[in-house]
Amino acid sequence: MNLNLGPVVVAAVCAVVYYRLGEIEYGRGFLLGAISVLVSCVTSLLLGWSGLASILAQVGIFVVMTIVNMLRKGFR
Repeated sequence: MNLNLGPVVVAAVCAVVYYRLGEIEYGRGFLLGAISVLVSCVTSLLLGWSGLASILAQVGIFVVMTIVNMLRKGFR
């Protein structure tokens, strides 16, 4: 039996990182952690993307968060 735990570990690490960022920035860590897990599941299981593509999707979440923060704070 060949178990590939790499994508599961990456999804868990990303979920924890986004949970912490969500708690610090928005007070909604669970929401961002859940979005991260959802993105990991969709990219890995449904779309069949490689591990690198799934990581890039996680980076996309961070880019969107950065843009939202810039718009909310008025580019100060």
